[in-house]
Amino acid sequence: MTAPAPTAAPAAPTVHLSGVSRSFGDRRVLEDIRLDVAAGEFVVIVGASGCGKSTLLRLVAGLDREAEGTLEVTDSRAIVFQDPRLLPWKKVWRNIVLGLDGPSEQLRALARATLAEVGLTARADAWPLTLSGGEAQRVGLARALVRTPELLLLDEPFAALDALTRLKMQRLVLDLWRRHRISMLFVTHDVEEALLLADRVVLIDHGRIARQIEVDLPRPRDRRHPVFGALETELLAALGVAPEEPAPPQATPHAVPALAAG
Repeated sequence: MTAPAPTAAPAAPTVHLSGVSRSFGDRRVLEDIRLDVAAGEFVVIVGASGCGKSTLLRLVAGLDREAEGTLEVTDSRAIVFQDPRLLPWKKVWRNIVLGLDGPSEQLRALARATLAEVGLTARADAWPLTLSGGEAQRVGLARALVRTPELLLLDEPFAALDALTRLKMQRLVLDLWRRHRISMLFVTHDVEEALLLADRVVLIDHGRIARQIEVDLPRPRDRRHPVFGALETELLAALGVAPEEPAPPQATPHAVPALAAG
């Protein structure tokens, strides 16, 4: 009898946090955070301003090493900030490969290939100050992707963009996630954005994880889907935002009887 093939062990999470807390002086910003992000999972963190979500992302990124508890995070990670933070004296392609070693022509080819992924090949030789907000953020994405990370961290990357550009960037991030299947940890204060993007939404309230919601909806997602609306209402309520009251029906004016001819 042929022995059954061994079952592959599940991949280790790219992020494992257990009992993680962070204080600044007497102020406790994060308290007992327990969170795993599986390989290839898209997790979005939401919460009100000052709840600790960006502090959490900085801890995962390794930009802050003063936390208590256990943090196990893949070394293969990159981060995209709200501000693209491009060096204005370097052309776009040089901003993308900043910090990478190799012959100039090889690095330029690598930058152009990555720019193609974000739809910006034609701007390889542009100066950063000539870019629109959306283009600059695409360069920021390309700079992160060129390092082929296992984990991509995004800290409110579209908050400064107009509504149409933001929608395009959301679709781009989803496309990149599908193509590369890397883990995503995305911070936003926008509940709708969270539900459009996430496999799982993590709600932080006063430094604690208050709720985790699996978003089991096919992509691309329709805001008009009843489940989408129910999840949005649930998250907004958890954030203290009451649903809007329906407008009272408008009274139908009574018809004015015509005057009889005298």
